[in-house]
Amino acid sequence: MLAQRVRSDQITLRTVEELCQILTRLKELEVFDVVITGGEPLLLKGIFEVLQHAKSLGLYICLNTNGTIVTPRIAQRLRDIGVDCVKVSIDSANAAVHDRFRGQVGAFRRSLSPFHTLLDIGGGAGTCSIALCLAYPHLHATIFDLPGTLPMTQQMTQQANLQDRINLIAGDVTKDGLPGIYDAVLVSHVVHWLDEEQISLLFNKVSTALEDHGMVLVRDFFLETSKTAPRQTAVFSVSLLVQGGSRCYSFDEGATWLTQAGFRRGAEKIPRELILAKKQVRDEDGRETSECGHMG
Repeated sequence: MLAQRVRSDQITLRTVEELCQILTRLKELEVFDVVITGGEPLLLKGIFEVLQHAKSLGLYICLNTNGTIVTPRIAQRLRDIGVDCVKVSIDSANAAVHDRFRGQVGAFRRSLSPFHTLLDIGGGAGTCSIALCLAYPHLHATIFDLPGTLPMTQQMTQQANLQDRINLIAGDVTKDGLPGIYDAVLVSHVVHWLDEEQISLLFNKVSTALEDHGMVLVRDFFLETSKTAPRQTAVFSVSLLVQGGSRCYSFDEGATWLTQAGFRRGAEKIPRELILAKKQVRDEDGRETSECGHMG
């Protein structure tokens, strides 16, 4: 939370020195992991000096940004400094909601622009892939679903004139491997149909199908820790259990399975609906490697 100390138009050399002193003191207290957020920390003059000092102390540094001002030059500078993790905040799966929250039209589009390939697991009629491809002209998607579903998906992608950018592959996530390597993977309303073993296996497959530091978006009906709320989801979970033995799961369960599959602890971006998590990549010494991509 260092960036909240001052406004971007007020930062001076003295405040940069103060922030460096704080980091030095944290190191003396044996703190090893520091998250720098805000506000938008990249708007602060002197932020790169602060980051450089943090890395000179051997601290693990994570920088949270809204992503809209991360140019290739800034990304390269962050990499050169050795920033260990860069996160871009995504506040909603709905672009209008995200933009309203951020107070900036087009923020959602700019935050997600670095993703070029998407695997949509259980994509059904293709609603999500079609919406994302229409919003992001650079994006190419692959929908992976059961063979009986894909004829309808094909009709929908053709109607949207996206048949050249949305690929359809038939398969069963409980039996088959996932095709290809992607920047991001969407698992939308699939988890509640699977048992715990199948979910664990699926998330491991997702990790294998992702580029280094790629992102998984898991959308489902998640319960609170008590598993009795929200009431509508709890009732739906009982119905699933009676019908076929599956159920709805809590956010903590989903985040735990993702962590076990090699992802950083998931963030609940939409309460009881959407989890975002990034694939961890470690070096030979077991330390997580540096990343400068726009990951939320």
